[in-house]
Amino acid sequence: MQGKSWAQQQSTRRLEFLTLSLPNKHICNSNKTGIDFNNSTVLDGNNVPICCNEYDHLLYNNQDDQGSFEDNNWLNDSDVSIEPNCDSNDGIENSLPIDSVRDNFEAYCASISRRFVDELPAKAGEAIELLSILRKTSAPLGLYEIIMKWHFFSMQQILRHQRMSDTSHFFNRNGLYKYLFSRYHMDGGRYNIKKEITLPSLAVTVKIVHHDAMASFESLLTDPRIKDEDYLFFDNDPFVPPPSHIPIISDVNTGKVYTETYKKLITKPDKQILLPVIFYIDGAATGHFVDLNITAVKFTFGIFNRKAREKNHMWRTLGYIPEVWAKRCRGRRIFVNSGHKDAEIQRHALEVDSGRNGMSGGAVPAQDLHTILALIWESMLPMMQKQGFGWDFFYNGKLYNDVEFIPFVPFISCDTAEADKLCGSYSSRANGVSQLCR
Repeated sequence: MQGKSWAQQQSTRRLEFLTLSLPNKHICNSNKTGIDFNNSTVLDGNNVPICCNEYDHLLYNNQDDQGSFEDNNWLNDSDVSIEPNCDSNDGIENSLPIDSVRDNFEAYCASISRRFVDELPAKAGEAIELLSILRKTSAPLGLYEIIMKWHFFSMQQILRHQRMSDTSHFFNRNGLYKYLFSRYHMDGGRYNIKKEITLPSLAVTVKIVHHDAMASFESLLTDPRIKDEDYLFFDNDPFVPPPSHIPIISDVNTGKVYTETYKKLITKPDKQILLPVIFYIDGAATGHFVDLNITAVKFTFGIFNRKAREKNHMWRTLGYIPEVWAKRCRGRRIFVNSGHKDAEIQRHALEVDSGRNGMSGGAVPAQDLHTILALIWESMLPMMQKQGFGWDFFYNGKLYNDVEFIPFVPFISCDTAEADKLCGSYSSRANGVSQLCR
């Protein structure tokens, strides 16, 4: 058993986002299976990501019980086949692409001229420059108000007893952020989405901060800093298929994962463009003497060449993986189980963290990462479930109307620690392990 992975020994569940058939967000709430879709569409009652077969079994059971489905939050799904598509792409071929990504951007472009003028308000540029300086120098953003008050007092625009709101040149920091979010299409609750979830292994409640995938895709496709030479197409044509024989493996579109996926997913070569979504997961330390790491889940597109993917503005952050200390969680549980009177408050907090559905931990430790990633990637399901998303693509001086981008995930770039948890492999490589898991 030492050569087997954690997932093989204790759990048979795995993430299968590419094969999930998801025609509705709130259709499933069955007591028979214990899966509750009120909070998430990809997690069961124990906050473990469900696999394709479990979802299909649940879907058909609810279809027999309810007879029909109702959907008030998603787009019209009458054109989506609910037949299982785990082993074939027949269900994908009969579906239609999502147009909400393009429609949201077109609505923003139509309203931007009415809501905002071409230039920023007077003195707003100086306020934005000050915030940029504070961020680049890693200074506390709370210094913004202090520096502004010193500036207005030195310029004799306010007196010491006056407030900064007494001058018309002052921009409140929160108000400035709100204005910039609305001006650059980052409002509408699509960014900085916060959701609490109980981890199945540690049985503690953590707060996940993530962004909407459709909004992030739109942001990356409309970045004005992207140039024609940043794209990666055969013969500089987005609709040219991969050659039948590629003698040299050079970039993403020359590997077998791209060419084989192109044959399977592209059914309309004159209209569809295969869109590789490359993810990158890595932790970053917040300081030299701080044990708190920030692990960001970033992505870029494989239609950009390798040189372009080395630029910072070619990446977008989809969410953040919080740092959870297992020793502290176990220590708190031991303290509660001791029966000490001082542990009653901790007992109540532990019951809240364990959730209302009786979770007490016990899952494999790697499952916590899968649960967090499932929540972060959940907003990608509509685009993966349907035939991609529609877009008006401008490239090389030509506008390609009604293009269908077909997204897929070729690989996830990460360090060994994250890769072991993603694959369910042993993280220990000492003498106690009979063989290394590859």
